[in-house]
Amino acid sequence: MPNGFEAGGFPWNVSAYTIDSTRGTLTPVPGSPFVDPGSLPYSGAVDSTSRFAYITNARSNTVSAYTIAASGALRKVKGSPFKTGSVPFAISVCRVSAGKCIPPPL
Repeated sequence: MPNGFEAGGFPWNVSAYTIDSTRGTLTPVPGSPFVDPGSLPYSGAVDSTSRFAYITNARSNTVSAYTIAASGALRKVKGSPFKTGSVPFAISVCRVSAGKCIPPPL
């Protein structure tokens, strides 16, 4: 089952779910919601390997990085959250090859 997540809520948190691909139902993963990603978590993205999740924190001008365990649980990457420019709202993740962003195959 693939994993999904959402950012937001107060207190600020990130919630992670397993997705039943047949029925489309969501089930919270153990430990979800994950509290304190940063101030005003706004947007998120998962890399194409489903190993990492990234959340923008608009008020604290940071991006939180997480590893995604086999269970779907999120664990902060050492040093996370990372400073960004002012008010990061959106994020996208791609593979870089020869200095170019290569989107995942459709």
